[in-house]
Amino acid sequence: MGFWIYPIIFFAKIVEVTISTTRVILVTKGEKLLGAFLSIAEVTIWLLLVSSVLTNIQSDPLRMVVYVFGCAIGIYMGSVMEGKLALGHSTIHIIADNEEGKNLAEIVRNEGFGVTTLPAQGKDEFKRVLILHVSRKRLKDATRIIRETCPDAIITVNESKTLMNGFGLKK
Repeated sequence: MGFWIYPIIFFAKIVEVTISTTRVILVTKGEKLLGAFLSIAEVTIWLLLVSSVLTNIQSDPLRMVVYVFGCAIGIYMGSVMEGKLALGHSTIHIIADNEEGKNLAEIVRNEGFGVTTLPAQGKDEFKRVLILHVSRKRLKDATRIIRETCPDAIITVNESKTLMNGFGLKK
């Protein structure tokens, strides 16, 4: 194959690791069947790659170097792909001034988000705690609205493993 073996190894490894990274993320988010199907492609590519890299590795160590760099790029690409897919949900907790929190709750509801509010006591004043469960596809929109409305609010975002019921969520 000559020179062409190096780009083939490099790009095949990128594809294989991108599939692998995506598969792991899908399985952790409950997409087990899709993850199983992706593993077929992943393992097939891996077997073909490893056999071509290990063949004559002593006389052609550049294959190993190309393989390693393809792996690193593949991990990055898989992470980027997962960010674009934005599967799952996130829970946003906001601690805001009491009146700002009430105003924020109304604004996010008008934007189609479900929100639960709770009165809270801060060190020196009453606060408002807001809890939103949003799809990851809408997470940037939600945090933008929160920051614009309550720039001094404390905001935490957590990935939700399992989410059942709630306003604005698919049943």
